Amino acid sequence: MTVRSSILMAIAIVLPAMAGFSAQSGAADAPSPPANVQEDVRILEAPAGWVVEQIPIPFGFAPSLAFHGLEDIRFAPGWSIPGSPDFWTYKFAWEIAEDPQLNEERISMMLETYYDGLSRAVSQLGDSLQAPVAAFVRDGEGYRGRIRIFDAFATNAWITLNARVTSLKRGEKHLLVCELSPQGFEHEVWQQLAMIRVGGLAPAAAPEAKPAAAPAVSEAAFARLLGLAGQWESVTAKGTVIRLTFEEISRGSALVERYEAGTTLTQTVYHPDGQRLLLTHYCAQGNQPRLVADLTGPAGHLPFTFLDVTNLAGAGASRMVACEFIFEDADHFTRSETYRNESGDDVTTRRYTRTAAPRVTP
Repeated sequence: MTVRSSILMAIAIVLPAMAGFSAQSGAADAPSPPANVQEDVRILEAPAGWVVEQIPIPFGFAPSLAFHGLEDIRFAPGWSIPGSPDFWTYKFAWEIAEDPQLNEERISMMLETYYDGLSRAVSQLGDSLQAPVAAFVRDGEGYRGRIRIFDAFATNAWITLNARVTSLKRGEKHLLVCELSPQGFEHEVWQQLAMIRVGGLAPAAAPEAKPAAAPAVSEAAFARLLGLAGQWESVTAKGTVIRLTFEEISRGSALVERYEAGTTLTQTVYHPDGQRLLLTHYCAQGNQPRLVADLTGPAGHLPFTFLDVTNLAGAGASRMVACEFIFEDADHFTRSETYRNESGDDVTTRRYTRTAAPRVTP
């Protein structure tokens, strides 16, 4: 089944209000566009191999977005294939009559509303599905941020997408253009997205197709940690089950880890700090070491080293001084933890397997 047919099947089953225009660009097995799709309706250029979809606005799945116009979408060839470099990579443009009056908070609200309605409808989980969370900052003439959504199309799991948003005029209409991908902003898919230009603009008004400045390395590392959201388990040699639960808090600006091993319960909080990525571990021994990520390590490795500690019982008291993540794939990672006391260092390494995606309860 093609990406286009899988998308349309989901829409046909649960989103009849989305029935609109659709066409396929660059695929030999695609049917001819419906008669009411005209070339001059196209808002975005259509690269070969990218799937084209168009949806009337207002959206049947998000009626509170009170706009009127058309959504024009371009899906990368590997959009619905987990593991593909361009998985969930796509670009859309809303051509609407109303001024969206964008700012950081309004973009977050609009995209949260859009993906909340879409995910609930396609997944058929309805009100049992947790709402998406988005956070954006100003980036030159546009905005840059990320949004955590439930992928009801391919994996039935939570996914965090990086996003770039711009707003411009085309004639009397307003355009909101959004590029999305789980890949970090340094990945080549962002150059591919930038090359999909908005059509129908006077040459002087056409935006230059260039990627936004890459974010701090700490943001890319933090995005990798956010991908751990959900539940994980590891079993010790003695048969003890260790459970980890990762959950985003504070509109995606921090990640909380809950550690459970028998009666032992601890928490660790991860968050960016400008160019740094920090963790604070709330240890069962009553102290709170802070560690800072070494962002120069090899791909797939994220080591943290000791920064400072509070409430330490004494110079020889045990405290965490190092921690390293080794990411294998979406469902496995290995972590080593180093604790230091008056006798020396104690290093523990465990491999964790995902047991559940992020919670979907309200």
